This record gives sequence, C-alpha cells and structure tokens, in this order.
Amino acid sequence: MNDSQLMYYKGYSVKSLVFKNKGERGSADDRTYEVVVRIEKDGDKESPVAVFRMAGAHVFYSLGEARRAGQKFGRDIIDGGVEGCSLGNAGGQGNSAES
Repeated sequence: MNDSQLMYYKGYSVKSLVFKNKGERGSADDRTYEVVVRIEKDGDKESPVAVFRMAGAHVFYSLGEARRAGQKFGRDIIDGGVEGCSLGNAGGQGNSAES
C-alpha cells in the first residue's frame, strides 16, 4: 500500500509517501506505517529533488497519523530543524533522519 499527500510550504512542494509495514518476517498482521518525504522547489523542474525517510522508533497506527507526521517532518526539514536533513544537498535520495 502506498498513499501520498501533497502540500506546499515556503515555496516547496512536499509529498508524504506512506507505506504499510510488512512486519517481522513479512507478516501481514503488522498494521503500522512508514513515512518517506519528497521535497522539491515548487514550480522549478530543474531543481534537485530531496527524499528523506523518517527513521527510528516512529510507529503510526493509522494512515492519517502517518500522513500528518510526514507533513510535519517535511516542514521541519524546510525550516532546518531536522539534524542530518538539509535541502542544501538536495538530491540526496536515501537520506534518513530521526525526528
């Protein structure tokens, strides 16, 4: 399952990508979600895209909770409030950070 939500913040488009966790050993019983955020300069197709994964002990039990956390994570990255995540090195796909 993949669900995404697009928002705009301070001249950037922020897309939260939410994925259902497979659980241990691929168990379908795990009802938690993982979040990845894709950020790019709004309207500038030439600017690099930055992709950040929320790492650490983040567990979301609903799709809405995961979406809201992804939006906040994206805003925090743009505001410079997430250590290890910078738009200055945009294009750094695979970045992950604890939030």
